[in-house]
Amino acid sequence: MEIISAINIKNGRVFTGRDKAEQEWQDPIALACHLEEKGVDKLHVVDIDAAVKIVEDNKAIIKEIARSVHIPVQAAGGIRQLIQISNLLEAGIDQVVLGTIAVQYPNLLYQIIRNFGTERIAVSMDILGNKIRYSGWKKGVSMPIKIFIRLVESQGVTRIIYTDIERVHTLQGINFEKIREIAEYARANLTVAGGIRSIEDIQDLARLQRYRVDSIIIGKAIFSAEMDILEQIRFLKQNNEHSLPPSTA
Repeated sequence: MEIISAINIKNGRVFTGRDKAEQEWQDPIALACHLEEKGVDKLHVVDIDAAVKIVEDNKAIIKEIARSVHIPVQAAGGIRQLIQISNLLEAGIDQVVLGTIAVQYPNLLYQIIRNFGTERIAVSMDILGNKIRYSGWKKGVSMPIKIFIRLVESQGVTRIIYTDIERVHTLQGINFEKIREIAEYARANLTVAGGIRSIEDIQDLARLQRYRVDSIIIGKAIFSAEMDILEQIRFLKQNNEHSLPPSTA
């Protein structure tokens, strides 16, 4: 199971929703380097301003993060043009995550993937209730989730990042049954985000690896208990994921 840390950037600073964490980690580049030292496998960096306001104030910071670390970096948030994708990939970004463009113009995905390659493009599927949200979660679409999954898969998408909006920034734990339903249906590889708070959540998701759930994005939990969850993950990896008791969920 690949462990991905989320870094949300707003107004050039780390945005976590926790005042203490924001005071400690104002510099996104410093946080990225720290997370790499802590042993995360990848970074998921979101330009919050671009997602909401359609600006690019933070793209230069995201590119600098890619130059400052040795682990892969995913870029997300307000990426809606081919030139943006090209610029980010040329700057060293490992993978570009498309949300709004995938919802509004899914038929463009085939050409985008043809231009840049399957491994360089992922689609974000942000769900609130049973609705797909886009444009910084401000707008929704009535298309059924399963139809959307098949549509983007038909365009060549092999990576879907599923975010449970109801669980984001809540530390409530994952909605395992909802994730399993999507995982059983999808053919693409799945990255899961939203609500992950503990090693038990990670162990539960590991049970879905046979359905191609192979990675998770951890956000707010990283800033809880002084990043203790990353220490637990390191311990888990060092002991081949067998030394901790199985989840009772």
